[in-house]
Amino acid sequence: MKHLRFLLTVLLLVAAMPAHATTDDLVPPGPEAGEEAWAAFSANLVVALKSDNEGLRVSALHRVAEYGEKLDVCDARFEMVSLFRDSKDERVRMLALAALSKAKDAWIADFFYRSARLESDPHMASLMYHVALANDQG
Repeated sequence: MKHLRFLLTVLLLVAAMPAHATTDDLVPPGPEAGEEAWAAFSANLVVALKSDNEGLRVSALHRVAEYGEKLDVCDARFEMVSLFRDSKDERVRMLALAALSKAKDAWIADFFYRSARLESDPHMASLMYHVALANDQG
């Protein structure tokens, strides 16, 4: 009986949890999709990038890197920069750099110009500088 009560309690708590972005929300619109569909997809990516779930954030970074030209995820630029700056995993840093390179945002350009000088890895510093140039010209 205790187990049944516990199970019911857990099920009720899960059912009452607020909706969050899931990997299903990260499926891009089809090739014929209009601006409205891409705006909804962008909004889902912003929610995913602001999530506490690192796997979901990394999945969202993949989508931003892949479809960045069609997206508006500027509301999550600080989260993407945070993933780039704070991740211990070099692959996540590179993915965040690729996603941020699609942003065409002056703030991101300024961040990379300033941060490239402090980067200990010369290869990464060079990439950061190139991303800054790409964002500055966007």
